[in-house]
Amino acid sequence: MGCPERGSINALLCSILIVNQTRLFVLAYLAVYPATVLSAGDSGPVLHLEPGDVRDGVVRDRTGNGHDARVFGTRRVAVGKGHALEFDGVDDYLVVPDSPQIRWQKFSIELWADPADGSHHVVSKRFNEIRQSYLLQIDQGGRRFYAAVLGSDKSTENWIELRRPPRSSRWSHYAFTCDGRWLRLYINGVQEIFKPVGTLPDIGRQPIPYINSPLEIGRSFYAPKWNWYRGRLARLSAYRRALHPEEVEAIYRRGHAVTSVRSRPDTRSRPLPKKRPRPPASGSLVLVRGGRAVATIVVPSPATYWTRQAADWLQSYIEQASGAKLSIVDDRQQASGPVISVGHTRLARDAGITAEGLKWDSGRLAVRGERLFLIGRNVKPAFQSARGRVADGNCRAVVTFLEDYCGVRWFLPGPEGTVVPPQQTIRVASPLDRTVVPAFAFSGGRFPYGSTGHWLDNITPAAIANNFRHGIAATTGGHTYYAMVPSELFAEHPEYFALIDGKRTAKGHHLCSTNADVRKLLVRGVLEQFRKGYDVVTLGQEDGYRRCRCAECEKLDKYRFRESGRSWLDFQTHVLPDTPCERLFLLHKSVIDEVHKVHPQGTVLLFAYAPTAWPSKKIPRWGKHVWVELSNQEPEVIEAWKGRAAGTTGYVYWFDIQLPMGMDVHATPSEAARRIRNLHRNGFLGLYHFPETNFGFQGPVIYALGKLMGNPDRDHQALVDEFCRGVYGKAAVPMRQFFTRLYRVHEERLPFHLRQGKRWARWLTTSDLYLLLYSPEVLDGLEASLKTAERLAASPRSRGWVRHTRDYFDFTRRLTETVVAYRAQQPKSTAESRVRLRDSVDAFNRVRLRILNYGPEEARRWFPGHGHFCNWLSGGGQHESKVYYVPWQTRKPAVLKRGVATLAIGYGGGPGYSFVKEPLTIDFSTPPK
Repeated sequence: MGCPERGSINALLCSILIVNQTRLFVLAYLAVYPATVLSAGDSGPVLHLEPGDVRDGVVRDRTGNGHDARVFGTRRVAVGKGHALEFDGVDDYLVVPDSPQIRWQKFSIELWADPADGSHHVVSKRFNEIRQSYLLQIDQGGRRFYAAVLGSDKSTENWIELRRPPRSSRWSHYAFTCDGRWLRLYINGVQEIFKPVGTLPDIGRQPIPYINSPLEIGRSFYAPKWNWYRGRLARLSAYRRALHPEEVEAIYRRGHAVTSVRSRPDTRSRPLPKKRPRPPASGSLVLVRGGRAVATIVVPSPATYWTRQAADWLQSYIEQASGAKLSIVDDRQQASGPVISVGHTRLARDAGITAEGLKWDSGRLAVRGERLFLIGRNVKPAFQSARGRVADGNCRAVVTFLEDYCGVRWFLPGPEGTVVPPQQTIRVASPLDRTVVPAFAFSGGRFPYGSTGHWLDNITPAAIANNFRHGIAATTGGHTYYAMVPSELFAEHPEYFALIDGKRTAKGHHLCSTNADVRKLLVRGVLEQFRKGYDVVTLGQEDGYRRCRCAECEKLDKYRFRESGRSWLDFQTHVLPDTPCERLFLLHKSVIDEVHKVHPQGTVLLFAYAPTAWPSKKIPRWGKHVWVELSNQEPEVIEAWKGRAAGTTGYVYWFDIQLPMGMDVHATPSEAARRIRNLHRNGFLGLYHFPETNFGFQGPVIYALGKLMGNPDRDHQALVDEFCRGVYGKAAVPMRQFFTRLYRVHEERLPFHLRQGKRWARWLTTSDLYLLLYSPEVLDGLEASLKTAERLAASPRSRGWVRHTRDYFDFTRRLTETVVAYRAQQPKSTAESRVRLRDSVDAFNRVRLRILNYGPEEARRWFPGHGHFCNWLSGGGQHESKVYYVPWQTRKPAVLKRGVATLAIGYGGGPGYSFVKEPLTIDFSTPPK
């Protein structure tokens, strides 16, 4: 098997794997994070004060390290089931004498506090008249959280600041961590913000200077005066290391006697529900024995398109697995022996096997005697064709059988991503009567397991098995104004379009919300979709909304974003909830009411996006045939919409390569599992999202995500194990190590909630992103795992997919090294540093050209999402409309003719987009200025 050198941890893991592969995740995790790292040892607090437990003017250090605090002033107060100290903001404070143990370079400070309004310095260690070695400040009743460490120049404050709305409760848990490279702030167990110490990538080389001064709690000095803390304090602990995010959350979850927060378990990692044991089978129905066909496939006469397609899939995959080709006959013929009935056959009807009560594309598997019934809901006749993009329940039943009884797996898009294990005998347990109901009615947006491109939700076995399909006839995705009121109408009807800056304009496709003909066109557009057979039709305004300023529109609401002077992030968080864009809601309500006069059973999917993200104040209920598609899935938004519509779906931005995460990991398997479970618990019926490329890094995530959309209670780690075993074979362990390390780095350094638009750090560019995540030790660890996998991969399939991950890793490594070289030669460039930078850019461009030059057949077999990646690699920082929507094969000749020298990567070139310009755009053929 080619195990590593004897005596190493990898050799031990390799030998264990040979004996038992069922513990793949545990083995990979221990290889990346040895047990010594996980043990507590001396990692506990070096200082632990309970200020409410003051005795004789002293608060004892409960760690036994002797860092007792002398109390000056303050008042001990009973709170909840405990005690705290109350600081008056005038002259109350605590002092801990100086000690080497509190002169930290890496540290964490966590505390429970109830600050009053005002500016309050909670913890400080003085360095001189105007600087603190470290400082922690909470202002304005918890609305501002500020911390800083002093730079090695003894002047620069490396600071981090968080501003947030007023607290809903008084007591909060605050934590500040510094690992020598990064500062992080947490409130109530959640990491809210992070920032580098110094400038990327040259961080962590600035030791914090100290003098012989005490640690002071409740005050700090900035010449010429003292600043005092006013409020209550219940606990303060400090560690000589940076706590991990899960440790901070665990401390918060333990609560404190003075707070309303009580010790509670981490519900995010609670055990999955136990599976209900299936009744023991009393026998089995043999379908294939010894590689010979025993059963016959029976379909209805006449068979619908998708029923016949399901039967063809069944026949094909059974033959691939066993070598036996089962005959397909219709139910007018008498089939002898065992039978597999597919769809609504006479046999099913006579046996009382129906799809009654099933929803969406649910399927049913049942055995009666020598007959296996695979049946589900038929889609409407309008979608019974190859172009009918709605999944059929009969297909669901067949695909479930192929997975559960033939072992077929569709791990990755394309022919090389399907695994069909050989087996001479295929049988199914008897008795059997099982219904398979996916958790979500649809997964739209991008369709990674389709056969005709990500834009078309064509139905394949892989799409159904992995739940990237429409299980109902629905139009989803939001912006419908473009098609329903086309901009070509402006020439004859400028009154349809918004009045902006004193004139009607079609630019941006903004409409006049009170124009009666606009309303009629929207009604006609929705009805047209219902007449095509759709059960759910979307209604939503254009992207980049700007309001019409005619008098009739303006009097309907107080939505005034442009005049507010606020950023959109600030406006949508603090202003929009109270001043929603009622003109759009009122227009959409009138359209829906008119539509329901003609088509009362049709469901309209209302797009809640940007100006309509928060619910209307004028429309409390939308009716039993209106769903809402939330583009913002923050808990407070979900709560605000509850009970207002008959159903909820989500427009989910993860995996969108236009956004700041770009070509990197948008979610880890654990993060995807938590989010899917949360959305399902909140009643979401469907998702519109963007899994379109980067299967080299995100393949396990997208596969696990698909399975979780079918059943959110599945074990996501087991799904990743299954993926690695199925895709990489003998290279499974090192590839599992690779992904464990990759995902762990993302969870620790940039957790999921901080990758979202609302909380994305404004200083964090795409270049900084790679410097944040891919430090040298991370890249070296990933490289080591990948090299081991390359050595162990034993089949063409496993070698091909390891090579696919190698492409993404080489891109990541070379891009990171290029940015490091560019930052290293700033602010003063030398001839030597310029040569190093040119060499780094050349190395990156060689990787870029290697990927761009893959042909269509290579991409089809081994590079799902290749076109999206190539467009991003050659995007030049242009707006996505110029590149993203153009097929790569159309752009390829011109891109390769131009070459990639001086060509930026990514889209947009501004805030909110993913791109890198310098140093890729530098022309090294000309001398520097």
